[in-house]
Amino acid sequence: MDPERRRVGWWLNTARSHARTLTARWPGWTVEFWEDRWAEHERASGGRFAPPAPDRAAALAEVRDHALERWAGPRGDARARIVAAHPHWVVGHGFAPGVTAAEAAVARSVIEAAHAAAAGL
Repeated sequence: MDPERRRVGWWLNTARSHARTLTARWPGWTVEFWEDRWAEHERASGGRFAPPAPDRAAALAEVRDHALERWAGPRGDARARIVAAHPHWVVGHGFAPGVTAAEAAVARSVIEAAHAAAAGL
C-alpha cells in the first residue's frame, strides 16, 4: 500500500476474483493484482521486501519427494476404507486412488527419471 501515490497492490492469486469489489472500495486509487509475481511486490516495496533467491535444486527435490510420497508407495483405497468403517460420515472424493505395488514401481521409476532430467543429472 502506498498512500502517497494512492496505489495498492495484491500479490495473491485469489485477489483477482474480487477486482470489482476492491476497486469500488478504493475510489481514486490504483489497484494492482500481482498474482504470484514476486518481482512486482519487491519493486513496489522499495527494497523493504526481498525474498531469498529460489534454490532450484531444493525445489526439484521437494517436488520429487512429494510425488514419490503420493504415487510411489503401494496403498489401497483410503476413501473406501473410511466409508466402510463409518457409513454415516460424509466423505469427499479428494483421496488419491489406490496404487498397486507394480504401479508404484513404475511411478517411482518415472518420477526419478523426470527429476534427473530436470536437474540435469
